[in-house]
Amino acid sequence: MNDKGISYSGNKKQSTITGIEEIFDTPIQTITGDDIGILGSINVINPLEGSFIRSIRVEGGDNNTAISEFNGPVIVTSKFTSTSNKGIEANSLYLQGDAIVARNYTVGISTPSLAGNPGDIAYYSDPNRGGYVGWVYTLENEWYRFGNISISETENHMIFDRVGIATTSAGTDTFRIGAGSSLFSVNATGGVGIGTTANQYKLNVNGNTNIGGTITASYFSGDGSSLINLNAAALGWTQISGGIYNTALNNVGIGTSVPRFNLEVGSVGAGGTSLWVNNNARFDNFLSANNTTITGIITASSYNFTGGTGTINAGIITTSTLIVGTGGTVITTNTTSVGIGTTVPRVNLDVEGTLRIKIVREAVESLSIVSNIVTVDLSKAQNFLLSATADVNSFTIINPPSESNSFTIKIAQDATGGRVIDIDDFRTLGNVPIPVNWPGGGILPIVTPTASRNDIYTFKTFDGGSNWYGIVVGQNFAN
Repeated sequence: MNDKGISYSGNKKQSTITGIEEIFDTPIQTITGDDIGILGSINVINPLEGSFIRSIRVEGGDNNTAISEFNGPVIVTSKFTSTSNKGIEANSLYLQGDAIVARNYTVGISTPSLAGNPGDIAYYSDPNRGGYVGWVYTLENEWYRFGNISISETENHMIFDRVGIATTSAGTDTFRIGAGSSLFSVNATGGVGIGTTANQYKLNVNGNTNIGGTITASYFSGDGSSLINLNAAALGWTQISGGIYNTALNNVGIGTSVPRFNLEVGSVGAGGTSLWVNNNARFDNFLSANNTTITGIITASSYNFTGGTGTINAGIITTSTLIVGTGGTVITTNTTSVGIGTTVPRVNLDVEGTLRIKIVREAVESLSIVSNIVTVDLSKAQNFLLSATADVNSFTIINPPSESNSFTIKIAQDATGGRVIDIDDFRTLGNVPIPVNWPGGGILPIVTPTASRNDIYTFKTFDGGSNWYGIVVGQNFAN
């Protein structure tokens, strides 16, 4: 008995599961015309298994039309040959070759909707000329067309939607070769680009171009600086060394067909810019202009503006001295100062007369305590903020302006409070004491020691900082 429950006895084998008995390797004696199928001891209609030493031949009946049916898998370990002119018919053909997983070859009527294995092929059931053979499943997990079909029966005449050569993609172009400076492209509207895309041009070339024949154009745009070998005589011009000139020696018009002068640019009454000079322009004689707008710098060895009224609108005027009015009595400037009503300004802005100001915005400077000393620089501001994070033994006043001046200090106790501020001790940079005078016969105010409270004091001098007069603006302000 084998592992399948089949017992063998001589030339008989019997299944212990089904009870079917078979005879094998024994010739069956028959008489011509006998039907061996009627012998009860022989099972040739539904045998369980069969093993043949040499071969099996199925005639297919008298007319070779009887069909042999295999409902289970069939394994062929040698070459399989079909000599029928009708070929082999199957829903799909799986080829494995050296791969681990077999690839499926089948026929479809449209792009397959189900995923497959990379390398699976579905042939189109109804291909036409200029079309494609079918679809192949790729590593991108999509079905893609393959196999272009010629539109000619005798020539390889192919039709493509888009073609890319030596590039990873044709992009939006109909035809593209290469990329970068070696790019050649044709877009959907018929524009050709060489070294670049066509953009909005029929031919767009980026790089040097050599044309050995004739260029015919109804319009030319460009500066023409590299045009050579022009037939100037045919254009009414004569070439000379370094330039050309009008052979008729009459007027030349640019942007106008009726020039009235030796050179006229633009037509009369036209808006916009008629002449644009990118670099230097020189006029050796008189220049007359109705209106002039200069956005840069005017440089002149001398100038003369005449007229009782007028406006000068310039972005930058660079001059060592500016004088407005008779003898500079209106405005006078030097390298550092501006004087109004005076020809000798003594400070950055010196007004000799009444000054009317609608709004004044003053700078505010923060002060620091260094080794219990606060330095007040009056060249930076006239309003100061002092956060009392430590005791202050004295104030050093530097850069006081001459004549009369004043400044204000707001002193804010920190969250700790109790900081002692000697508001009466002013000194010079050389540590020389400066007198500070207080109202009420010299009653010295005490800076509020309460935490998070503010005092405001104003000091004024009439002698350039030799003496100061203190005023208490307010004390014990809450934050």
